[in-house]
Amino acid sequence: MLPGVCPGCGLRADLDVFCAQAEVKQALAAALELPASLAGRVLRYLRLFSPANKTLALSKTARLLAELAEAVRSAQVTRRGVTHVAPVELWGAALDVVLNQPPDALPLTGHGYLYQVAWNLAERSAVRREQAIDERLRQGRREAPSPPAFLPKRENEGEAPSPPAFLPKRENEGEAPAPEAA
Repeated sequence: MLPGVCPGCGLRADLDVFCAQAEVKQALAAALELPASLAGRVLRYLRLFSPANKTLALSKTARLLAELAEAVRSAQVTRRGVTHVAPVELWGAALDVVLNQPPDALPLTGHGYLYQVAWNLAERSAVRREQAIDERLRQGRREAPSPPAFLPKRENEGEAPSPPAFLPKRENEGEAPAPEAA
């Protein structure tokens, strides 16, 4: 046993206890990065990583939470070189699918299964968006073009410059220019 002393309260304990505290802080920091709407689902999801009759190690919990927080924060999911948009709602739906239909091989060792489920949901969503666009085009409805983006105002300046206006068509446009008199 390697004894340690807490500088705050004077508690004397094995150094392993103090190392565990650092891992708890890492796990808590990673969990706080996740949106609140995913909190309960993430806790149930972490149970899928626990070996039978054992507790999930704090270091592994911290790593898993940090990886998941990064994936959710990126708002995308990539599988087999294809990246799809994955908003928080999609991650919530993917967690629901995993929790309702967990894989046969437990405990999980990584997020691969969740990422695949999220990618499948994102793929289906992308296909539905494409089909909706195609349907609108077939019906002759086109989306109105978005207005041009204007430059932001700078301090001590008037209005931001607008895009250049098109010049009116001249009457003799398309004709050869008249020779200049010398």
